[in-house]
Amino acid sequence: MKNNNISRKDRLKSKRQAPANYLIVCEGKKTEPNYFNGLKRKINEKYGNKVDVLIPNIDVKGTGMNTTSLVKYTQKTVNHANKVYG
Repeated sequence: MKNNNISRKDRLKSKRQAPANYLIVCEGKKTEPNYFNGLKRKINEKYGNKVDVLIPNIDVKGTGMNTTSLVKYTQKTVNHANKVYG
């Protein structure tokens, strides 16, 4: 049985807003981007037509770089981006 004493406004206040943008940077140029883009596609298929669901913008970048270069590339990308990543 639902508690009808809680207003819709109160229920919405209790939900946290997720960041709208995510950046996934990976070493591989094909396998990892394909994997993450597949997840992105599944999220959009499942939630894309829902009115109350914010679909995040997910950017996937396969770099082919080693770990140290990957971290530096990610920092530079985030610092120079026109959007805020979660």
